[in-house]
Amino acid sequence: METKIIDVIKDDLLQMRYLEKYGKLIAGLIHNLNTPLMGVQGRLELIKFKMPDMRGLDQALEQLSKINTMLSNMSFLADKDINLDRNETIEISKSIDVIDMLLQSNMEYKHKLEINKNYSIICSVNCISKLFYNSIYEILQNCIEVCGESGKIDINLEKENSDVILSISNNKNPIENNILENLGKPFVTDKENHLGLGIYLAKTNLEKIGMSLSINNFDKGVIYKILIPSEIIFKEEQK
Repeated sequence: METKIIDVIKDDLLQMRYLEKYGKLIAGLIHNLNTPLMGVQGRLELIKFKMPDMRGLDQALEQLSKINTMLSNMSFLADKDINLDRNETIEISKSIDVIDMLLQSNMEYKHKLEINKNYSIICSVNCISKLFYNSIYEILQNCIEVCGESGKIDINLEKENSDVILSISNNKNPIENNILENLGKPFVTDKENHLGLGIYLAKTNLEKIGMSLSINNFDKGVIYKILIPSEIIFKEEQK
């Protein structure tokens, strides 16, 4: 068992080395893309100003804006030097949409899974945003891995008393009770060739920003519930 864990750790460390190496290259590429994209946007806006009736300009500018947003989000999430001591206000639903958009690059996520999002409340919190983003990513990535083809992931944001609950559920393979009881601890997992660190990191990071994570089986699969207490909610409104 120990030998297997060591082998998995070695593989993960090697992967992390490649990710860091190519992450720096990608970050540089994103930075270098910003200048020509801003140039193209400026040209299109000038054409629109001079020729406001030209067809297709609004659609082109809209698509360009989406590219800029995606690059900005990728740059933020890849920045390992970001200040983890600074809080900022984020809207929960928009933050989930950012992670969802980035995961669309995963063809299995985009084409083989059914993703349902339901926000019954609009909620903003003041927290270290990168820790929240990374936690949501880890939970969704875990759901992707267990769902495989033709799976379903449901994301719900709703009010519960004075708090807010963000739930992420999948419809595949409930977790055995002996594993479920310890899920969220390092090296506890129900997947082969995995270290069980993803959910542990998600749980730890959420606790650092005043939230909590619970994991339970239900009749169709597994549900991850994030409790967002009223104390850290900056603003909320019914949708």
